[in-house]
Amino acid sequence: MLLGAALRFTPRVAGRTRVNALRCCGLRGAQACGAVRARSRGAFGPSTTPASTLTRSMAAAGAGGAGGDGKPRLVIHLDVNKTVVLVDPAGGKSLTHVLNGLLADASWGRVDGEGASASWTLASEKLRVGLPPADAVADGASLPATITGGFAAGLCTYHHFVEEIALAYVDVGAAETPEAQSDAVKANRKIKRARNDLLLSFTDAGNPGERLRPTFERYLEAMTIPAAKKEAAVSASSVFTLGGSAADPKLFLLPAYFRLLQGLTEAGRDFTIVFRTFGDDGPRIVEEHNLFCRGEHPLFGGSAERYDGTGGSVDRVLKAPGGTGRIVRHTDFAGSPGSGIRLAWIDPDHGVIDTAGGVTDVFAAIHKLLGAGHRTLMLRDDYQYWHVNNERAAFGKLLLVDPSDLDEHHIFFDDNVGFPDTGMEIVDVRDARTGEELGYDDAIDVFVVKCQPTEAIDDAEYMLKRVATCEENRARRASGRK
Repeated sequence: MLLGAALRFTPRVAGRTRVNALRCCGLRGAQACGAVRARSRGAFGPSTTPASTLTRSMAAAGAGGAGGDGKPRLVIHLDVNKTVVLVDPAGGKSLTHVLNGLLADASWGRVDGEGASASWTLASEKLRVGLPPADAVADGASLPATITGGFAAGLCTYHHFVEEIALAYVDVGAAETPEAQSDAVKANRKIKRARNDLLLSFTDAGNPGERLRPTFERYLEAMTIPAAKKEAAVSASSVFTLGGSAADPKLFLLPAYFRLLQGLTEAGRDFTIVFRTFGDDGPRIVEEHNLFCRGEHPLFGGSAERYDGTGGSVDRVLKAPGGTGRIVRHTDFAGSPGSGIRLAWIDPDHGVIDTAGGVTDVFAAIHKLLGAGHRTLMLRDDYQYWHVNNERAAFGKLLLVDPSDLDEHHIFFDDNVGFPDTGMEIVDVRDARTGEELGYDDAIDVFVVKCQPTEAIDDAEYMLKRVATCEENRARRASGRK
């Protein structure tokens, strides 16, 4: 069970450091389930209706044919926090905290004043990630041609305001003495706590996002287990109390995730799910996922729908430790982050821990796991390597792809993927043949999806739609069309 233990290992969590030397001196001392529109399509129950237009189109999609049905095999990598899970027990963040943070990321307002005395006022109740909604833009202002990371047309998101304007971190590197450096580190810890207090109470009464409270309540209801199912949920697993309580259990995994499994199955697609995490969320995810696959989920139990190999179904139960692995990274002597890669995993032929090194062998090892019948995997990524390298994409969660292989299509969902002006930020996309990085334009919406969790809450087919978009874009490129 060594890999199981590895999945439970918790890395030291640290905020992403943003420096502002000008502030250094000043801080040194200091919804019921029916609320989801697409839910009637099976998000909270078995898919008894005919396949949707979307799943029918996906059954005919793709540019290759390794799936045995003329369509490419899909390998869908899913980040965990704020992509398929909206609770962070390790970070002490409840569902309400995470929902407030998501709204702060997508809410745009105007800033008055500077620094600690600055204030932020909501300009529109419409949510949008990357660019402000048109009704928030003042007369005479214009939006940039491409999306940005949080500031545009004289507006910024509340998240940007808190982290870049009101509570920017102290530049620890600018400290000239050990004592000053220690003071700066202590100040940044206080700043991080103050940031969390503001972001995680964004829609509370009297706070800047108070007008968005109805949206917050709708999202909360979307994750709430119906009263008639509460007792069954609490009896089935304690995982349903993590986002709420025994009296008010919540889903741990997003409904859109279950709909992804349902929709791809309806479409007859050959696919594998690979959960990707920096943290210790693995056992909790496995628990709810496996309940669903075995027909024991409180909102799906008792249906004829199975994903556990019974009744002719494909077995998608995640089996630990055989279906788990850990990626460890280091920079080699030539300074190339692409070559210092190792994967620890359970060799399916011998049942012992094995390792593979380098992009080619790691890619081959992943395929060996896929070939051994694992249709759901869990890989732990190297948080420390990404963190100590200033949280840049080239050191982040590794995604190996072969752009020339149209029989297989890897797609990575992550909410922390950046924008055109910032790059990938957290997903390191590399050509499995050469180890070379793929550029943002080559990877986005083909191999990588910037997941929008608020959209995934509102639309249970959100993930299915994004997979379809990636397939369409790849097929268009393969045919030479733009």
